[in-house]
Amino acid sequence: MKILIVILTLLIISGCSNNSNEQVEKNSNDSQIESSQSFPYPLVKWNNQIYRITTETIEEVESQLGEIEHYSLEENEEKTEDKYSNYFQKGSKVFSIKDEDPNEMIAIEKGENEYVKAVISSQ
Repeated sequence: MKILIVILTLLIISGCSNNSNEQVEKNSNDSQIESSQSFPYPLVKWNNQIYRITTETIEEVESQLGEIEHYSLEENEEKTEDKYSNYFQKGSKVFSIKDEDPNEMIAIEKGENEYVKAVISSQ
């Protein structure tokens, strides 16, 4: 009977310790994701302004303003270079939006003839 109690106790302890290790591993992975992508939101720095990338798609763009020249997941957005994004890769095209002020919002091409809106950040 004592052997059965000892075996059950060991099984319970080992079961609990495995869950703890899995949770620590999961939390470690989560923190790695957070630390490499800990910006408050996906952004584009354009004309020395920070634009927050939205999920809103844009149907009509006007003219191409340029391209993203710098991509990084560095966390210090104040020290990033202009024409930078932590979401869109280098070479992504930036457009003005029809009937909108580019100092307020811009569009970034996410696919062929697919554009997403980025709005000026109020920080």
